[in-house]
Amino acid sequence: MQCEMCGADTDDPTTIQTEGTQLEVCSNCTEFGTVLHDEEREKTNESSGTGASDSAGGGGKTKQSPPSSGGGPSHDPLDEMGTLAPDYDSRVRNARENTGTTQEELADELNEKLSLIRKIERGEMRPDEDVRTKLESELGVSLTEEVSGEDWDSEGSSGGYTVGDIIERKD
Repeated sequence: MQCEMCGADTDDPTTIQTEGTQLEVCSNCTEFGTVLHDEEREKTNESSGTGASDSAGGGGKTKQSPPSSGGGPSHDPLDEMGTLAPDYDSRVRNARENTGTTQEELADELNEKLSLIRKIERGEMRPDEDVRTKLESELGVSLTEEVSGEDWDSEGSSGGYTVGDIIERKD
């Protein structure tokens, strides 16, 4: 089996709980969570509505989201969100220059600081969602790109993503 934290092969995985999620990990990764013993694992699974332990399937366990209180279909804002384009800085600068607007005028129009506009145009700062929306509206330019649904190619790896592929440890 592969450790769900670092991806190392392990013959004797240990179940830990970290931030509400159960993971099957190698002995080196047990320090990143609370080790669950058989009775704790069953109690946690029963309280989350998953039934018996799922470790035989080898699949990862994920944190369940709370039921929606609206009663209607749930809406995930991330479904509609693209990702900030890598050339957002030049898009902003070119669109501003094409309208004949100075950085100072744009900052005033958006009710933002001049230093923020300068940093965005130099690529030193990524605009947050509110500023991005204001820039797109004012300049008539899109700063996002659609997120592709392409699968990650593990280049021969037998497993998929692990937590270790995504996070960086701070030592």
